[in-house]
Amino acid sequence: MLASSFLVSIVMKRPHQLRYSDTSEGRASSLRMSTPRLDRIQAAITARNCAHICSHSLRLPPLSLCVSASSMSASNAVVTATSPATPHAEVPSTPQSWRFIVTGAPCEWAEDYRPGGFHPVTLGDKFRDGKYKVIRKLGNGSYSTVWLAVSTWYASFNSCFPFPPVMRVGRMLFLIRTCYSAPRYVALKIMVAKASTTSTELCILDHLFKSSPRDPNNAQHITTLLDAFQHQGPNGNHQCLVFEPMGATAASLVESLPENIPKRYGKPQRYPKWMAKKILLHTLCDLAFLHHNGIVHGDIQPGNLLFSIKSIRAAEEEELEQDEASTTIPLHRIDGKVDRWAPKNLYLKQPLHDHVQLSIGLCVKLSDFGSGKSL
Repeated sequence: MLASSFLVSIVMKRPHQLRYSDTSEGRASSLRMSTPRLDRIQAAITARNCAHICSHSLRLPPLSLCVSASSMSASNAVVTATSPATPHAEVPSTPQSWRFIVTGAPCEWAEDYRPGGFHPVTLGDKFRDGKYKVIRKLGNGSYSTVWLAVSTWYASFNSCFPFPPVMRVGRMLFLIRTCYSAPRYVALKIMVAKASTTSTELCILDHLFKSSPRDPNNAQHITTLLDAFQHQGPNGNHQCLVFEPMGATAASLVESLPENIPKRYGKPQRYPKWMAKKILLHTLCDLAFLHHNGIVHGDIQPGNLLFSIKSIRAAEEEELEQDEASTTIPLHRIDGKVDRWAPKNLYLKQPLHDHVQLSIGLCVKLSDFGSGKSL
């Protein structure tokens, strides 16, 4: 009989040849078990009762089992047969080649989650080494998705208060100043991996930032870039841009105005005259600032005009989180397989309509410089 000081752990479901390691003496040796006991082990694995049998019914001596190369090859073949193939970078032109059941939801197209396409995001995901945590979807476009994220650094910093008595006053003042100058909530824009305009947008935003001190009145109508980084995902390398959080677009806010609710058939939805004048004035200020600095936007439209919001710095995270119950769209493959290039759920966008400053302080800013050019 084998000594009772050995350890048995079964690491594959259907091993055909077994290799044993003597863990008590730190050396590997090939041992032959009796045929009845080997048959019992294989039958137990096939029945998927490994854990129960190893601990109760077989009461085997402590050995370490490993599967030979031939058994691993057979197992890998089974996994390969059941795993979906990597989708092509180009979106199929015919519905017969689509991977997902059509949702009909007003959000990004599920088929665009493929190599070179959107990055699959799930609420709670963290980016930039954990600095930003996604809590809400703000919008989506042809080349990006935009999310509201909370700065986890800000949250962890605030949890450190009060400071220990031994901390120097200078250090404490520096940290307090740094904390309150850093935003708590940001808008995280994640570009598709194949985006060819990312470098252009970054260059334009950097140029405008350097030019803003010379014309602060008009520069305030350009969205502020706070951070930029790369994120590697299953669909490739994605450029991520971090902006100040903004409210709804000029294309969508009109639907949420009190005078346009409820929506009535035959009645056009329009902005009040004072708001229409503000939108036009601020757009002209945007264009004046861009043209004065040698930049052409290339895509002026209501969807790229964003309303500034009241400060949400003091808002609790729970107040701003996505309403998952009413905005979650489950995503299912037609063949029933698990897709690692797309998220399990899509989300309807939830812009910060309720936080837009609908008063005399209303401010409209121009965004999305992906189509811009330098003169």
